Amino acid sequence: MEPMSRRALLTRAAALAGAGVLGPAVMTSRAGAASTGYGPLAPTGDGHLALPSGFSYRVVDQTGDLMSDGLLQPAAPDGQAFFTHPTDPRLWRVVRNHELGAGPALGETSRAYDTEAEGSVVIYDLDPKTLRPVNSFLAASGLVYPCSGGATPRRSWLSCEEGTSLGGSVRLTRKHGYVFEIRSALTRQITPAPLPAMGRFAHESAVTDPQSGVIYLTEDDTPAGFYRFVPVDRSNLSAGGTLQMLAVKGQPGYDTRKKQTVGRDLSTTWVSIPDPDPDLEGGGPAARVANQGRRLGAAVFDYLEGADFRNGTVTFTSSYGGDNNHGQIWRYTPSTGKLRLLFETANRAVLDAPDNVAVSPRGGVLICEDGYPINFLRGLTSGGQIFDFAENLVSGDSEFAGPVYSPDGKWLIVAIQRPGITLAITGPWGSGLL
Repeated sequence: MEPMSRRALLTRAAALAGAGVLGPAVMTSRAGAASTGYGPLAPTGDGHLALPSGFSYRVVDQTGDLMSDGLLQPAAPDGQAFFTHPTDPRLWRVVRNHELGAGPALGETSRAYDTEAEGSVVIYDLDPKTLRPVNSFLAASGLVYPCSGGATPRRSWLSCEEGTSLGGSVRLTRKHGYVFEIRSALTRQITPAPLPAMGRFAHESAVTDPQSGVIYLTEDDTPAGFYRFVPVDRSNLSAGGTLQMLAVKGQPGYDTRKKQTVGRDLSTTWVSIPDPDPDLEGGGPAARVANQGRRLGAAVFDYLEGADFRNGTVTFTSSYGGDNNHGQIWRYTPSTGKLRLLFETANRAVLDAPDNVAVSPRGGVLICEDGYPINFLRGLTSGGQIFDFAENLVSGDSEFAGPVYSPDGKWLIVAIQRPGITLAITGPWGSGLL
């Protein structure tokens, strides 16, 4: 989420602290989350994290590191994904967003999308034995707060701009608020091209159903929509398609933000957005994509953030949804059209402002917090119990971001966005948890 607006939202969240949790009754640990999971946390390694017994971590890289192209690694690491390396099967390729806004574009300015925006995409190759980059370079620049995104079956990364403008005196040279497709096989910086048919709004995540090619998108705003993009040609997103916003059958304008029931299935349908690329500069709030959907009866959410597509479902978070505004975890199943609330917290000590999310190869849901004044990685079991997995000991109010599991499932790669440290965590994962 864009840094300036997040401070105001955290103030709101802090003022609304409640008690209890909607879900199974469980004992609570020191931090307030369920005592199930891997047990209590303790400082480990070089002191970046507190982890359960048996778990450890390595530093992958950090802001300011010298990259292979001679540039310094940008700040604010965020969403990322693993890909097959294009030439060396011994290496793991990762494509990562850096959520930056105002500032001169990094790298070759002639290749930047907008010279007045600093948001960037970096590609780095990991040695699975050392978990250190052996090659890294700037892949794209000139974006406005590229936050999260998602991998596609075409071995590309969908980089999502969270910002549509920068405000103040900053004069952007291009329109913003788009999704950009970045090929994972790149070897140098390219000029990214926007995909306007996928909407112009405060994007967060874009995850692809590998069976249908449909892309599901979240919106980091309120009231927000949950979207899907149905491409004309799944192998060529630039050919366009239809952007749609989720609606609840028989209940036009359904509001998911309050008075929801954990575990209840809602039957859904979709409404098509008439103008996915509105003139926000001249049209004002009425031109918002979400407002178009609302007029057609679409459902609304509160600040949708991370999403992950696994096992035929989309798991996604609402940072400030719920009766006490501390967060919700939702799941949508395309094959049935059902929407279900997996978890809602009423106590910020249990879960506060869920952001990026990753579904583990072992079935649990790993949740990154972006709350205040301290942040955790939380785990959510298939039975609906939540537990503490890691505590940020570096800069408590900095969000965890970009969680992704390595191809062999042994490592969880995640960043502490400020001061910009990417970590690899491993340990006795077991089954049914993380």
